Amino acid sequence: MIRHASVAGDGNSKDSVVRKKILLKHGVDPSKIILGEQTHGINIAAVKSILPNLHPDTDGFMTDLPGVALGVFSADCAPVFLSSMDNKVIGILHAGRRGTAAGILPQALKQFRDKWGVDSQNTVLHLGPHIRKCCYEVDLTQRLLEQAAAHGIPEENRTSDARCTACGGGFFSYRRTKTAERMLSFILIK
Repeated sequence: MIRHASVAGDGNSKDSVVRKKILLKHGVDPSKIILGEQTHGINIAAVKSILPNLHPDTDGFMTDLPGVALGVFSADCAPVFLSSMDNKVIGILHAGRRGTAAGILPQALKQFRDKWGVDSQNTVLHLGPHIRKCCYEVDLTQRLLEQAAAHGIPEENRTSDARCTACGGGFFSYRRTKTAERMLSFILIK
């Protein structure tokens, strides 16, 4: 079974004390989450062990390890959740304007196929809460869903949270307030 969530309203998840509370509240062992020092790039780590649990210059993760959570921080960028239809491989991406334009999603789909043999036709994609077209001239939703379609993810396997982090309330939004606070999104195989 796959579990994923984007958590807002519980405080700044970049703070380790707050993050621990968030994870415990959602039934995730805080010692078993993999995070990255995000740079708005396209580097994606294939996670084969709980260590290292912090990856420099990394905006995405993939694993087939049960019980290991993969996480990204965001405050307008799109958290992109990926899973194989058989729930044996998962991934998460931090996709903002630069990462989306550079092709972080196609890169992830290539890794899904090359490292784990998961074809795009057998991949499920969900976009978590992010800034929407109503508040940002770059339509991340459209671009990411178009890339997913172009790379073979079936329409019925592509979904998106309709909430906008800038005007929807309850979310941190860099565009709205220039905040350094971030929402945590995570995915794991239970």
